[in-house]
Amino acid sequence: MDMENTLIHGYIEVVALVLIENTRVLVAKRPQGDTLAGLWEFPGGKIEPGESPVEALIRESYEEMGILITVNTLLTTIMYSGSPLPVKIYAYTGTRVDGEIKALAHTELRWVNEAELGCLSLVPADMEIAKEVQRLLS
Repeated sequence: MDMENTLIHGYIEVVALVLIENTRVLVAKRPQGDTLAGLWEFPGGKIEPGESPVEALIRESYEEMGILITVNTLLTTIMYSGSPLPVKIYAYTGTRVDGEIKALAHTELRWVNEAELGCLSLVPADMEIAKEVQRLLS
């Protein structure tokens, strides 16, 4: 983590991918050893210094799942303050343009529908994003 970037803003900036295919959204299970291991989240990660949120999402999608995406629209921005450092999350919808989805950084990846999404144990920061996603899926 770049603490200099965090200190300037006062929060950590991350991106989340809302990838919907065939009325289902992709979710990822955090691996053992990570903070909040075993909980589900929308794939993504930290924005690196000098990166735009869109660039970060494209990079993270490739690093975490081996896919190339097109970023479509900013679905929502969430400020989550329930962790030691506040987190600002930019959640974007995206489209897979190439590659087979693989769990390279997570224990499991799963396609879920609107009802299933509501039943998952999500990381707290992604709960607001899930509400927006459920609207898209309904």
